[in-house]
Amino acid sequence: MSQQNTIRSVSYDQPNALTRIGVQQGTTAAGANGLPSGTGGLAKFVAWTNMILWGVSFNTVVAGTSTYTVNGTQLNPAYAASLVYITNTNTTGTAVALNTQTVANFAVIAGTALNTTAQPNILGYSPCIAGGAAGPYAVNTLGGTNTSMAWGTNTFVSGTATSGQTSGGGYPGGGGIGIGGLPLGIGDVVYVQNGTDTTATFIATLHVSIAPVVGVVTA
Repeated sequence: MSQQNTIRSVSYDQPNALTRIGVQQGTTAAGANGLPSGTGGLAKFVAWTNMILWGVSFNTVVAGTSTYTVNGTQLNPAYAASLVYITNTNTTGTAVALNTQTVANFAVIAGTALNTTAQPNILGYSPCIAGGAAGPYAVNTLGGTNTSMAWGTNTFVSGTATSGQTSGGGYPGGGGIGIGGLPLGIGDVVYVQNGTDTTATFIATLHVSIAPVVGVVTA
């Protein structure tokens, strides 16, 4: 029995492009760069077609013990998470050249109650307590801790835009559907791992959608 795939175009206002899908990782290991497990969720997310990663939400399993400064405010207890993106950069079609980009401290999950000044537009409850939740953290909108993606995507910020950024609601639940985010090609891999906190473990949920306009592979 053969499988036939079709390449289709999806307009920007097509329901498949507007719908955000939540993809849950397994619980991360504690310690520096602790990786997500494949138990209870994915170890790594692999794009099955052209997609966009918009943001990440977090559920704390074991609280962190670190202190981080976000937007000039010290937050404790806290832990940080890093975003890892792997893509093929070979364009000749004769080989695969995997390139790995890591955005250290992609998100800071902090405090026992949300600090709206230090972490604007981050919802949830008791982020750095076991069972607490926080998010969504828009890709490259790290509560003020990071300003540019290593791979140069156009991203949204919740305030005054700088070079390569667009002011507005590019995160799930924002004021518009957004045109920022991290584009993923078919086969690209993305996951969220622990920062440097020695005790923290968490479950990350990736917010993804099918990319509009460009060809989308469907069965």
